[in-house]
Amino acid sequence: MRTPAKPSYSRNYWVAFLSNGQQVYEDRRPNEESPWLRLKKYVKKHNLKINKVNLHAYGLTVSTPLNPEGVFYARKAHHLTHPELGLKDWTDIGVGHVENGKITIMWATEEKKLKPEVRDYKPEDIGVILNSC
Repeated sequence: MRTPAKPSYSRNYWVAFLSNGQQVYEDRRPNEESPWLRLKKYVKKHNLKINKVNLHAYGLTVSTPLNPEGVFYARKAHHLTHPELGLKDWTDIGVGHVENGKITIMWATEEKKLKPEVRDYKPEDIGVILNSC
């Protein structure tokens, strides 16, 4: 896994702080697996933990607590069709942590607001990377 410089091409990105001291920046590449899924494979292969994740989105910064049981990242797309207002598409970007069977997420919105969400952790959630090593 490369550790590229802070991305200048995107205003929305995450930074993962790994147990070996590496800082991994989100780097979206055409025709490749998502950066989050690549990170998930990398930490498992190298027996690493994710100490913390910072999300920089829509001018906001959100951080997970230090050394959680696991971390979460996702993008949530919305599409609205209104007869008078027309079409509107937008994306919320969220980062969170897993503790005691719950995922606590903070969603950053295009309106520069933060929306909290708590949900049950499910093993099939591909947005979760557990610190199980």
